[in-house]
Amino acid sequence: MIRTVSFFGHDLNAVRSRLSVVLLASLVLSAPAAAQTTADGFVREAVAAHRGVAAESMALERDRLALGRFRRLYLPAVSVEAQWVEQRGGADIGALINPAFDALNRITGGNDFPTDVSFRFPLKQDARFRLAMPLFDGAIGAAVRQADASRSAQSARLVATERDVVAAVRTALLRHGTAAELVRVRQAGLAALDEQLRAAEQRAAAGVDAPDVVLRARAERSEGVQRLLEAERGRDATHRAVNRLARRPLDAPLPTISDSSFTLTLPATLAEARAAQVHRPELASAEAQVAQATAGRRAALAASLPAVQVALDYGWQGRSWRFTGDQDFTQLTVQARWTPFTFGRNTRRRAEAALDLRRAELAREEARDQLALEVEEAWDALRVAEAALVPARDRAAAATRTAELVRRRWDEGMATHLELVSARAAATAAEVEVIVTRFQAAEARVALVRATTAIPGSLP
Repeated sequence: MIRTVSFFGHDLNAVRSRLSVVLLASLVLSAPAAAQTTADGFVREAVAAHRGVAAESMALERDRLALGRFRRLYLPAVSVEAQWVEQRGGADIGALINPAFDALNRITGGNDFPTDVSFRFPLKQDARFRLAMPLFDGAIGAAVRQADASRSAQSARLVATERDVVAAVRTALLRHGTAAELVRVRQAGLAALDEQLRAAEQRAAAGVDAPDVVLRARAERSEGVQRLLEAERGRDATHRAVNRLARRPLDAPLPTISDSSFTLTLPATLAEARAAQVHRPELASAEAQVAQATAGRRAALAASLPAVQVALDYGWQGRSWRFTGDQDFTQLTVQARWTPFTFGRNTRRRAEAALDLRRAELAREEARDQLALEVEEAWDALRVAEAALVPARDRAAAATRTAELVRRRWDEGMATHLELVSARAAATAAEVEVIVTRFQAAEARVALVRATTAIPGSLP
């Protein structure tokens, strides 16, 4: 059974409440050594300061706001509308009413009915408050589903970004640790070359060796100085690279790193590693994108459905700008809208949405294949790196023992200086190989953790 590795995950629910909050927690911290705590603390700070993580957090907050905006389309909307119309010409309703009233006056023999009515639409004054709310609109539901799927995909992308930054910072720290170890080896080698030069000078002065031995010893020491300078340059370059990645001053101190600074619980078998990769955030993002495309197809179908909304108006109408009781009105409106024929526009829109859905499904399949390949390669890389440790250590032990024996024989005058130099160079090269192999194995463990890390918690 795979236990959760040391991974600084993202509390997806907490991001709903505020912007740029990255909850980074190490889920496994076994054997809480001081060096490990320092290294993990450095990684947490680096992830929190990373611009990519901040950008993805902002994108998630943007999607959360968009989802809330679409959900609020179900709620009533209050609007204020006012207009003043000055009209010349047009149909006058009084031209229809006045003759009728004149006829009535003649019939009744009086003047009870006005014959000078003048009335045109629209009225000069029309000011109203409107409260409108949709009763049925399939486009709103589809938009909400699309926004929710977009937020889910962005949540997964944020988790994937955090995980990738964790892996990148750990790898950079391990490479800095490699460079620092190489500097230590070169410093020790230079100290041995200094001692060797002093011994050669003493032996030459005593007539035990020829003077050219001193020249060769000095040349070897100069080469050792050059290799030390190169190692220091590599260490300083990785130092700056780590601080650049963590957005810290380039000369800021770094925690002391060894190949065991990060305690990671790895899958015991390849089958467990394959099973773990199905929970990768990339797959969750691909699934959310399929859901988003499905919602887009529903939105295309909703364009052919009727929409119904209700509106309540209260306002004032008249031929002059006044707000009095004799000019106010109340109006309730139920409005239905349906566009069954669009000359193929909706049909093509549905076809486009179907293609988008198929593309999302293909992208999901591609993501599965790619992640499966990453797991296989990470597993093989770790297996090869760990298998190389034993022979590398055996070669280093043999080369060191040989160098010690040759040094004793040289002290006794039974070995030449060339044999001593060759034995010492072989021992140094073997020690360097052990260091590089150890840290390569540590990097391979980090890569396998990245390839099999699951999302902490569940997508909202």
